[in-house]
Amino acid sequence: MTTNELTNPSVFKLENQEVLVLYPVFMLSDLKRDESVKLIRQMVSDPMEISESDKLEQLILTKYHKKAIKLTSIVGIYTDDQHDEALLIVYRHFQTGQFMRRTLRFISSCEKNKFIDQVYSHMAHEFTCERVKNRVCPSIRKLLIMLVQTIVFGGILSWLAFYMNTMEDYSDRLPELFHALIVMIQLIGYIPFLMFTGGLLLLVTAALVKKLMNPSERLVIEKKQLWL
Repeated sequence: MTTNELTNPSVFKLENQEVLVLYPVFMLSDLKRDESVKLIRQMVSDPMEISESDKLEQLILTKYHKKAIKLTSIVGIYTDDQHDEALLIVYRHFQTGQFMRRTLRFISSCEKNKFIDQVYSHMAHEFTCERVKNRVCPSIRKLLIMLVQTIVFGGILSWLAFYMNTMEDYSDRLPELFHALIVMIQLIGYIPFLMFTGGLLLLVTAALVKKLMNPSERLVIEKKQLWL
């Protein structure tokens, strides 16, 4: 790797004010932003000869060995193709040889896609890239949870609205903190709660059926040979 490549890495924004710094042969993930700025400025302010760049690369890998991933040690990269900012990297640690998994969470799916394009450009000759359909259960898990939550919370609110006919019946049983809620429910009635719950159930069910008929796709980038 040349000195120019060391001093001009690609930087991608992650969640929690962290960044990923990508070099042509390795990456450093989960760096704090000020930490990455300090590293890049140090490289620029103290350039080395090309013959010494390998030494500098080793120094970086040694200092950030817990956060470093060599591109040649990556076994696979996996992510949902749409509306997902998370990405899973399976790799073999360059020092210990142990297989590891690291999940990267980018600030947006657009930022994640930029990283995928950039990292794949460095390893396309050794890796395959394809889109595969997700299995049904992982595809609908979130919608099933939302459906259950809608039934539970909507049912509870509708039940409360139906049975809160008079505040007197409940004023002695409930703390004063809930009296305002009881009055509001009495004024609104239970019909709006039922309509809202029913409408939400229809929307979630429609999304669930659509997902069942057309499961989401997963991007799979894997090494052509599984041994490193």
